[in-house]
Amino acid sequence: MVRWVFFDVDQTLCDFATMMRRALESALGELQRRLPASSAGGLTVDDLRAARDEVAASASASTSMEQIRLQSFRAVVARCAPGGDEGLAQAVTQHHLRRRFADPVVYPDVRPALDALTPRHRLGVVSNGNSYPHTLGLGHFSEVFLAQHVGLRKPDPALYAHVAREVGAPPEQLVMVGDSVGHDVLAARAAGWRAVWVNREGRDVPPHVTATVSDLRDLEALLGEVDVRRPGDTAQAGGVSGCRGGSTGGTGSRPGPGGSGDGAGGVGGCGPGGAGFGGSFGGMVA
Repeated sequence: MVRWVFFDVDQTLCDFATMMRRALESALGELQRRLPASSAGGLTVDDLRAARDEVAASASASTSMEQIRLQSFRAVVARCAPGGDEGLAQAVTQHHLRRRFADPVVYPDVRPALDALTPRHRLGVVSNGNSYPHTLGLGHFSEVFLAQHVGLRKPDPALYAHVAREVGAPPEQLVMVGDSVGHDVLAARAAGWRAVWVNREGRDVPPHVTATVSDLRDLEALLGEVDVRRPGDTAQAGGVSGCRGGSTGGTGSRPGPGGSGDGAGGVGGCGPGGAGFGGSFGGMVA
């Protein structure tokens, strides 16, 4: 019996790559507008990404995504304006965050799928990022676990064990749905969960992936299969084998160990104890 279905957010529920690109392009324009052309004219979106990645690489598990983004803009501003400009860094960070969440790109299959699942299952989120479901207009989730609040991040199976304890359900009654084989499938299964890989791009299915959908509307039918976790069995839906398939409130993210810790999720594609796992879009947060 499946009691809970948990979802990743970025590239699973929303087109995070598009949202991030738009936000960075807008932040770049704001920097170039407010800094002398002689110092900011050569800046590119790739420069902003690189600055963020450099900060994230050394960030501790208690550093939030928003703080990482602020520190990265401080570094960019300092390169363009010797001595830095804290007010400008703060302003551009807020500009970036507003732009990122102002125009969410939710995949068209998401709301119908969540609407169909809600009457039969409790729904939740497990994410390394900071794309809060309410900013996407999604109010279907009873529980939201963000790595930066828990103090653990994917692909550490301890994150999934923590979630199971918090919701009071045995792992075999929990299903994780996400776009990363390493972060969302292998790590969840290592904690005893079932898992479904979201393969929107039609990529080759790795032999160790036992359940996959290309359209989340196929998920309801797939959850009836008994082999969404067991290695050696294969269940596929939507674009792979061609099957097709009420909202609840609450998006409060649960604090984890220490209560107030914010963590840098998805940095570099690995997490504590999880060096053996990879993951797509692992570092694309904040």
